[in-house]
Amino acid sequence: MAKIIGIGGVFLYSRDPDALAGWYRHHLGFALRRLAEDDGSITHYQELVHRDLDAPSKRLRTVFAVVQARAEIPEPRNQAMINYRVDDLDAFVQRLNAAGVPTEPVQVQEDAEGMGMFTHLLDLEGNRSELWEHIEP
Repeated sequence: MAKIIGIGGVFLYSRDPDALAGWYRHHLGFALRRLAEDDGSITHYQELVHRDLDAPSKRLRTVFAVVQARAEIPEPRNQAMINYRVDDLDAFVQRLNAAGVPTEPVQVQEDAEGMGMFTHLLDLEGNRSELWEHIEP
């Protein structure tokens, strides 16, 4: 049976892709490249490379992109959420808060791999994100 084997990309549609991409560069550390599309719109993107566990020599790519919206974006924009895995949630939250980006209080709870620490935040246009750090037993 055909099945989903991974995420090919995450695409955030934006009213102002330059500003939103700048927010993701500055606050979340994305190395987004700017691309002028044939239709005059702007896309900012980064390929995130990872390995196939069954074939470690195989490189897989997931695209993260901020794309010019081609239609009106409805409000509220809280109908989806992206979860980002981080290596030091406490330090990440401190850096975000120092830069004026509010986050929800960090919570420890069960996750798919055992226990994890989580927080949530909103980007410049109100898109919800979750930061997650797995806690090794």
